[in-house]
Amino acid sequence: MKKINTYKLEPCEVEYYNLHKDLANDGRHIGRIAEDWWSETSGGIRQPENSPFDVLETDGIRTEVRSAIREVSFAPSKQTGYGRKVTEDGFIGKLDSLDRFIIVDSYNLLSEGYVDFWVISKEEILNLGLGKTKKMAAKKFWSNI
Repeated sequence: MKKINTYKLEPCEVEYYNLHKDLANDGRHIGRIAEDWWSETSGGIRQPENSPFDVLETDGIRTEVRSAIREVSFAPSKQTGYGRKVTEDGFIGKLDSLDRFIIVDSYNLLSEGYVDFWVISKEEILNLGLGKTKKMAAKKFWSNI
């Protein structure tokens, strides 16, 4: 896994997140907005909701964007949430539907006004030792890099 880019927020965005710290600490929110930040940074095209990946980059790379604030999940979104169960087949299907994951590091969002993007390959994900839920605590994830 390696850091591949940084996105600098506009001053008004930083001000907004400092006023709404709950959103800055919400992994679902940051993950969703980071899809826009990554498509802008990479020059790619954000895909519609329910697509198998988030951004189609200019070179054809299919990218899924995730945040790692409290935890990071590599499970298919359709298999997470109340009453849903992550399956091994669903997880492998998710990996087969894309080329890589981009993990957004929002640690410096409030203090410095930027986020870093890290790329992690499918092979690296398979070597993380993920359990049945295909997620891990963010602290453990970041300590592995």
